[in-house]
Amino acid sequence: MRVVFDIGHGSDTWPPSKGVWLPDGSGFAEHDFNSAVAIKARELAEKQGFEVLFTQQPYSPEVKLGPRCNWVNEEHKKKPILCLVSFHANASSNVKAAGWGVFHWHNSTKGKKLAELWAKYARNMLPIGVWGTGIWQCVPGTWSNFDIVRKPVMPCILIEHFFFTNFDELKKCNTPEMIDLFAQVTVKALCEYAGIEYKEEVKEEPKEEPKEDSKDLIEEYKRIIQERCRFSNPQGVWDVIEKHHPYAEALLMQWARSYNDSPR
Repeated sequence: MRVVFDIGHGSDTWPPSKGVWLPDGSGFAEHDFNSAVAIKARELAEKQGFEVLFTQQPYSPEVKLGPRCNWVNEEHKKKPILCLVSFHANASSNVKAAGWGVFHWHNSTKGKKLAELWAKYARNMLPIGVWGTGIWQCVPGTWSNFDIVRKPVMPCILIEHFFFTNFDELKKCNTPEMIDLFAQVTVKALCEYAGIEYKEEVKEEPKEEPKEDSKDLIEEYKRIIQERCRFSNPQGVWDVIEKHHPYAEALLMQWARSYNDSPR
């Protein structure tokens, strides 16, 4: 069963937009967060039996919306795609704006169902509030007329996980623990939408393993990621992650381990 994950924006969209400077002088890039959630969600979804396609690679320059939408529709012609999920974080001139929200196309019955399922799990699992009603319609001729929800032929939702312009919410949500929770919400919603049972991960007792040099492991993770993604400027990708992501080493490990041939 095929699903598409759309990682919002790109590594070249912040600065100047799609991100925020923090009081300590560091920056938050929305695309980095979107990438982290999508990577974790893919890992979980594949364990549930889904085949996951990305519209663009994580931590990479943006592929414009038109080509992304066209590619999705061409893939759907080759083999049906169940749905599309677009990962985002929100922004507002009101620094107190907070909470999650999920969008669907205004007259898509299946899109609305998927959005309602995502909202159901979000209400039960996320320790943050809801933005407005939580479920929002994408309507032609309005600010919510999003290409990535309107143009693909399969049911689509766009998730605004939290407001990064609210620094309290940003601090709470941009953590490995919350990224895992956001990913679980998406995959649990996908499973119910697809009519399959979500299989909880069985946590095994950690085994003693020979210790490897941390730097060697990181280089191996980078090698695996580059082998799969074939970045034109891989060092630029690593630099962005190490500069802007507070858990760079853990993120590289998680990203590499989403591929079956990665070191454990």
